[in-house]
Amino acid sequence: MEAGNLENFYISENGAKIRVHKRGTGKKSLILIHGLGAFIEIWEPLMKELEDKFTIYAPDLPGHGETVFPASEMTDFYRENSPFFKTIDMLIEKENISSPILAGNSMGGGISMAYSVLRRDVISGCILIDPLGAGNRVDAVHRILSFGPVNWYFRRKGPDMESIRAGWNQSFSAIEPPEWLIDCSMKHYENRDNWQWYFRLVKYGTSIFGLRKRDLKPIRSQFAQLPVPKLVIWGRKDRILDPDEGKAYFDRVENTRFIMIPDGGHVPMVEYPGLVAREISTFAEGI
Repeated sequence: MEAGNLENFYISENGAKIRVHKRGTGKKSLILIHGLGAFIEIWEPLMKELEDKFTIYAPDLPGHGETVFPASEMTDFYRENSPFFKTIDMLIEKENISSPILAGNSMGGGISMAYSVLRRDVISGCILIDPLGAGNRVDAVHRILSFGPVNWYFRRKGPDMESIRAGWNQSFSAIEPPEWLIDCSMKHYENRDNWQWYFRLVKYGTSIFGLRKRDLKPIRSQFAQLPVPKLVIWGRKDRILDPDEGKAYFDRVENTRFIMIPDGGHVPMVEYPGLVAREISTFAEGI
């Protein structure tokens, strides 16, 4: 166990290697799924707030951080046997996690929605923080980055501090992107495979016409009827995924509590970790 009650470990199986952070010793288990282009470290402010109440696990997704999957499996990211779902499956199996609460931000929210539908008997609750998958349009910046020549240009250009900072500026509203987040991003994107996968996933998840519905539309309709308890937290000033469009969908979803954070952006768990932690703790008390 590392300083601050943080354990960093790896799960290896069939050519895959998954990096995981574990924090806390609470009776209830919480699994945190980050968004597109992010990594484990983005959850650290929230994990510190919740470590007394939960045992918390946060994996790097395939194509992010230090997690690596065989290239042959890096397809169909929202389907039954996707590398995203396999990552969660492997974590639950290897750590013998019983009835976890699953929480996801942004793309990780879409993954959490889909996992809750496809593995409904595995989880006890679902928390979504500014999630992709509620039928909301993706911002213009990501739609432009999905456009073929632009996507190709940035993939070829490679990472630099200016581009990374500009990208994170879109996600924040209440504060400036913290320097530790910029530094972590630069460290992880020095692995050019991660940089390539970021732009491939942008292209996969969006188009110049908006959010692709092929994979998430059927998930959305099934998730709305799912009896599992749900908590949705959204930053009112999210510039990436429209909060009003999200709320319009979740107002029709069964067994859901919706929280809007007035000054929050796309990653309110970094901007307001104490507030988000209190809402998660209250939600978990009823499970």
